[in-house]
Amino acid sequence: MRRCRPLPMLFILGLLAFGPGTVWALRCGSQIVGEGDTKVEVLAKCGEPLLREYIGEDAAFNYGYGTYSKRTVEEWTYNFGPNKFMQILRFRGSTLIDIKNGDKGFY
Repeated sequence: MRRCRPLPMLFILGLLAFGPGTVWALRCGSQIVGEGDTKVEVLAKCGEPLLREYIGEDAAFNYGYGTYSKRTVEEWTYNFGPNKFMQILRFRGSTLIDIKNGDKGFY
């Protein structure tokens, strides 16, 4: 009977968990961009994106104070060349809320 070794299996599962998908921070040159940064900070650190896409709007309700607000949701795509994944940054209002790996970049 063959025994399963848990260590290699855990290593493989770990690689899958941290493969393409959500990224917590992005390096632009010597600068780091992360969730919670503003559009102004991202532009200052990374420059203009390849693409800006309007995704839609989401609404925020604060029933305790009776306030309602709409915030624009937008995605910016950065292309860092053919040897890296493109990076897709999602903003709600002016705040960065998500960073994802996209397809392979290009020139």
